[in-house]
Amino acid sequence: MSRAIFVFSAILAIALGVMPPRAGADGPMGSQYVVKRGQTLSVIAHDALGDPELWPAIYRANRDQIKDPTVLHVGQRLSIPQVARAERARVRREAAAFTAPGVTPEGPDVAAAPPGSSNSATE
Repeated sequence: MSRAIFVFSAILAIALGVMPPRAGADGPMGSQYVVKRGQTLSVIAHDALGDPELWPAIYRANRDQIKDPTVLHVGQRLSIPQVARAERARVRREAAAFTAPGVTPEGPDVAAAPPGSSNSATE
């Protein structure tokens, strides 16, 4: 029975685009997420954390590979941090203070427009 639950959980994680944490590699981090075409940090925050306004937490956790929060690349593996309930209000204020530049990034592997933007990504 437990094997069936494990298999179901693995299939569900793959279908949702959330990769389980690597053993010993993430420490206090939550999980890994693979960026798909058209996704923004807001979309990923909604999918992984249940709140699109928590995208700054994902950005901070991945500063080593995200230089600009408006640019994600298809196939990037992002660490999804655990965000404590007490910290959520501060992260939401940080998201509200963000002003996206007026230029929409384009290119063959650009996954996202600015966080919270309704612009779709280029192919």
